[in-house]
Amino acid sequence: MDRLVNLGEELYNLRLMNRSSWVNIGNSCGLSESGARKLAHEHALITKKPWPLERITKAGAIYSARKHGMTWLGLSRCYSSRISILKRQAYKFARREGLPWPIR
Repeated sequence: MDRLVNLGEELYNLRLMNRSSWVNIGNSCGLSESGARKLAHEHALITKKPWPLERITKAGAIYSARKHGMTWLGLSRCYSSRISILKRQAYKFARREGLPWPIR
């Protein structure tokens, strides 16, 4: 049971951080689309996190990943883009959403 709770949290975070579809998330963990969604939903209910999760913009994903500790270099490799471009996208997202900048 504990493994399913951890998997639900992992699936929830994958959707939140990576902007992936439920199909891709399920495939990456060996589950069906509905199985992945169900486990993530159960995790959200147990932990009282927001549900349903919307797919965020690329800039929002960059901002969120950076906020959770991913380095600019890691993001650059992940998105195959220059650091300056990623910083600009995250900055504009933060400004648009009224979020703090620079990200701490």
